[in-house]
Amino acid sequence: MTRRSTGLDYSSVGLVGIVSALLGGRLTDTLGPRAARLIILGGHAVALAAITILGSMASSLWAFGIGVGVWAVFAWALNPPMQASIIAAAPQAAMTAVSLNTSSLYLGAAVAGAPGGLVVDRWGASMISVVGTVILLGPWLVAAPKVSAQPHETDAQWS
Repeated sequence: MTRRSTGLDYSSVGLVGIVSALLGGRLTDTLGPRAARLIILGGHAVALAAITILGSMASSLWAFGIGVGVWAVFAWALNPPMQASIIAAAPQAAMTAVSLNTSSLYLGAAVAGAPGGLVVDRWGASMISVVGTVILLGPWLVAAPKVSAQPHETDAQWS
């Protein structure tokens, strides 16, 4: 890896993030936050599983890179439906609720290094995507059942 390729890699991640956030927002506006969350979390898990398969098949670095790129699309696309859901749940305190969610996101990313390190230490780096896939199924299963509750006025546009 050269200095130039590292810069290109980071630039690619940034571009994927921008495009993915826009796609996640479009999906949220079109289908509503619940359906968008389910599609994105499901795609995220499938992409992680694909990375596991690509890694175990000793396929080319390009194929693995494409798998990581597809995973990144789903990883970055989750923010718009999450924020739309949070705003709908607490419209009177939207800024506070979204900022708490963002803080929790960063805290989760920081704390994830410890269990990730344990997975690498115990089973090796190739198991990170396997464990990630299994962990992602939990939020998907929690988000999948439709809960009947009194909708907020701001939910009307997604009903």
